[in-house]
Amino acid sequence: MDELEVKMHPEAVETVNKFKATFKNDTFGSDFEALIADNRYEHIAKNYATAFERASGLERKDTLTKSDKIDKVMTHRIWALPLFVAIMFFIFHVTFSEDVLFLNRIFGLEITHEGWINYFTGMGYEGEPLGGIPSIGVWLQSWFGWLTGSLIDWVGSWMPAGQWYTSLVCDGILTGLDAVLSFVPQIMILFLCIAILEDSGYMARVAFILDRAFRKFGLSGKAFIPMLTGFGCSVPAIMATRTLEDEREKNRTIRLMTCFSCGAKAPIWALLAGIGAMAGFAGDIFVFTIYVGGIACAIIFALFMKLFSKDQYVSPFIMELPAYHLPQPRNVGAHLWEKFKHYLIKAGTIIAACTIVIWFLKSFGWEEGKFGLLLFEEANAEGEMEWVLHIDNSILAYLGKGLRYFFYPLGPLAGGWTNNTDGWKYVVSTLTGLIAKEDVVATMAELGLEEGTIGLSLAGAYSFAVYNLFTIPCFAAIGATHGEQKGKEFWLTLLWWFAMSYGFAMLVYWVGALYEVAWWGGLLVTLALAGAVTGAGIVVSRRHKLALANN
Repeated sequence: MDELEVKMHPEAVETVNKFKATFKNDTFGSDFEALIADNRYEHIAKNYATAFERASGLERKDTLTKSDKIDKVMTHRIWALPLFVAIMFFIFHVTFSEDVLFLNRIFGLEITHEGWINYFTGMGYEGEPLGGIPSIGVWLQSWFGWLTGSLIDWVGSWMPAGQWYTSLVCDGILTGLDAVLSFVPQIMILFLCIAILEDSGYMARVAFILDRAFRKFGLSGKAFIPMLTGFGCSVPAIMATRTLEDEREKNRTIRLMTCFSCGAKAPIWALLAGIGAMAGFAGDIFVFTIYVGGIACAIIFALFMKLFSKDQYVSPFIMELPAYHLPQPRNVGAHLWEKFKHYLIKAGTIIAACTIVIWFLKSFGWEEGKFGLLLFEEANAEGEMEWVLHIDNSILAYLGKGLRYFFYPLGPLAGGWTNNTDGWKYVVSTLTGLIAKEDVVATMAELGLEEGTIGLSLAGAYSFAVYNLFTIPCFAAIGATHGEQKGKEFWLTLLWWFAMSYGFAMLVYWVGALYEVAWWGGLLVTLALAGAVTGAGIVVSRRHKLALANN
């Protein structure tokens, strides 16, 4: 069914279709493209394996190329995966760590000089020593946050206090955009590292490495290629699944797409990496576990999908590994510019519009039976007059408090994200993420949830992160999914995304809470879960080997 052949011989199309409907190969199923390629290589190996022609004037070279030598290590059957994990950890360490090379944790390094603390933290001296030296990502984010915060204060100083338009501009639009844009340096560094890995040829090796793990559980390396795109944006990643010939594999791949954190979710991880709960658990390790844990969960979810499926077919995966080369500055720069431009356009349109809507819903409501702006001038504890927003009586508060009961099991105890008076704020923030995932952080900032005010425990922070990682992505990704899946499969995908995020976030929270109460109890539950996953893996692996043996 080659396009040119179809045009030249349209009369043969019907005959070919009839033949294809009655034919199925034991190894390749109905994948005729792979079958033809296999026959070609079989013919070459059979007839020309011992024949070669040496070009005149050239010596025969039996030595390995530089790329081959590097691949002996980077694609090694044992060391390849640990090396990939180490590279990913290094990327997150230089992007999100507040203690580079663990100088404080290992050597007890502390910075006490006020000038150096202000230099490393963006004028953030608070009278306490700084533990360690922050990474380049944290350093840039601190200064960028200081710059945008100063801009908001400057704008506010020129506007009259207590007016609705002042609140709209300063507490609504600028505060929401600041929460998103202040993380631009860290996100750009993260994308820079990924772009370097892609342009050097290493990311192609990652697909080859993970093909081994995925293939046993019903997904080939060919399915990992779209997932890899998902680290940038879920929309092109979902659209890229149309290259998968097998419909069942395509549906599985789309449903596992949210396991790969897109760039829009990076501000959420950056915000959570800096909260108090991460003080004893470094922020870089937290973000690292989100990204690498997402890949691990994709394999685990694929494993259980395969466990309850009779389908044992896995599409063949053939790819050419490009030679290693130094990344081209032009290519890397173009990649970063596209990401930055997309980020700015989104901030100036979708996110700005969302912040205005959130500002209205949080600023207006019923106070003493009257509807209006909830901004009042009151005396604080020192007796000074200041403007206070009664947000708990707002429209948004009533909506959020009602919805909080639905999400209550995901973090009801102290430190959980559905607990106490701030629980509804986290719920509302996750819902605005359906518009654009950056809106989660923007909404949290508008509702007063920032690094210094977020009171989540480690279990609560992980539960909130896991829910936002796995849940239904933005409207654009939903539209892309509807373009690739129709009818029942589309609705099953939406249901899967929500059920996976809700169930796994609840599991993470309660196991984490058990660790905080009795570590041995949490360990026993973790071992039981690991045993269940291992047992499922053994069953699926045996089925896979049996299917290969029968073929």
